[in-house]
Amino acid sequence: MKKVLIAGGTGLIGAQVVAELAKHKNTDVVALVRRPATQFSSNVTQVVVDFNQGLEGLQKALSSRSFDVVICAIGTTMRTAGSKEAFTKIDHDIPVSLLKYANLLAVKPKFIFVSSLGADKPYGFYLETKQAVEKEILAAKLPYVIVRPSLLLGERPESRLGEAVAQKLMPGLFNSLAATPLSKTQWFKRYRPVTGTAVAKRIVTEVFAEQQKQALVLEGDDFACGERP
Repeated sequence: MKKVLIAGGTGLIGAQVVAELAKHKNTDVVALVRRPATQFSSNVTQVVVDFNQGLEGLQKALSSRSFDVVICAIGTTMRTAGSKEAFTKIDHDIPVSLLKYANLLAVKPKFIFVSSLGADKPYGFYLETKQAVEKEILAAKLPYVIVRPSLLLGERPESRLGEAVAQKLMPGLFNSLAATPLSKTQWFKRYRPVTGTAVAKRIVTEVFAEQQKQALVLEGDDFACGERP
């Protein structure tokens, strides 16, 4: 039985990860939620947690549970958060608290974090925050998978104007370049838009993968097993 804990299971990627995992009979999926959600199937266990309480809140909500894999797909935007401080609490503090919780488990789980393309060389507060979490993951010494998708295609629970515009324009641009020499470059492979479904499918693949490689970063064509625009 594969025991999986996920935070951010109602988002674009997280919801599809939960749906895929729920199809596997030998998988026990626990989704952390701020309030009970209706979109999960009956075989997904929901655990309500006060993320504002950090590590203490997680320990209180999860008690003595153990997990093989911990997935953090939680995130927001500066516009939705309203301030840098509020954004940091969601995109930095929650993932780090989840990481600390995972590191305290008797049997160390694989930690999967949904980051963003460009977090290795950040420009701007958003990517700097993602990089800060990645550094915490490297320091924790857990087996990990860092997922860095480019522009995500798919329906989000919350409206993101900039991404909505990009979703309409970017696929056409990259499709027009697909038959040119530029399509063979690393730039094209890294920045080509990817569907949330493709990213979710690759995450699920890593959930069931043996931990032969303790450290893995996924981006670009690493999501080619799923759907492309």
